Amino acid sequence: MANYNRTPVEVRFWEQVSPEPNSGCWLWTGAENGQGYGVIGPGGCSRKNPHVMAHRLSHEMFKGAIPDGYVVDHLCRNPSCVNPDHLEAVTEKVNINRGISAERIRAKFAFVTHCKNGHEYTEDNTYRYTANGYQHRGCRICRAAADRRRKQKEKQNVVC
Repeated sequence: MANYNRTPVEVRFWEQVSPEPNSGCWLWTGAENGQGYGVIGPGGCSRKNPHVMAHRLSHEMFKGAIPDGYVVDHLCRNPSCVNPDHLEAVTEKVNINRGISAERIRAKFAFVTHCKNGHEYTEDNTYRYTANGYQHRGCRICRAAADRRRKQKEKQNVVC
């Protein structure tokens, strides 16, 4: 039978934290999951007692429980950081919107100046709408053409 470490998780947590003075991050120096996120066993690792994410443990130790359905966002964008001042429990959608990939997507579309049919996005030709919680923009010329096609099709399908 294995002799699991019985040192309290809070003590082992601090043994694996290294404060970084320039950024204010508390860098995790222990085991990680291959994506840069720290992991720690809460008192011996087994199927009954698996590893937990170090940043989630930090949030729970210093800020309290993480609400159901929420994830812990790194405000500093550093996955190895466990400083509770850099962590916030948010919905996954908020976390994704704040993410680097979301920033790149927004930047990419900021440079899109024309719709897929070549009409320029101007103040007069652009409308904005929300779908699935995200802001989008559309081309008024294409929308008007689609509306005309839809109305024409409806007229053809009318049974008298």
